[in-house]
Amino acid sequence: MLALTAGEVLALSALRDNHPMTSLELSRALSDLGMHSADAEATVRSLAAQGLAERTPAASLGKYRITAAGRAWLAAYAPPGPGGA
Repeated sequence: MLALTAGEVLALSALRDNHPMTSLELSRALSDLGMHSADAEATVRSLAAQGLAERTPAASLGKYRITAAGRAWLAAYAPPGPGGA
C-alpha cells in the first residue's frame, strides 16, 4: 500500500469524519486534530493524485471528499474515527 505522510493521514481522517470540505475547512480540521497545516491545499492535491481523495462534482466550489480507496487505506492502517466506522 501507499506510504503517506502524517499530514496526509490526518487529512484523510478529517475527510472521512466530515462532509466534503474546501482546503480552508480542511486546514481548520487539521488544526483541530492538533496539526498546523498551512499547506492543506497541497496535501489534499497529493491525496487526489494518489486516488485517495477527489474533488466533488461541483468543482467550482473547491470541495474535496475521500474516495473508496482512501477509506480502504484508512481501514487497513488507521484506527476508526469518532463514529467507530
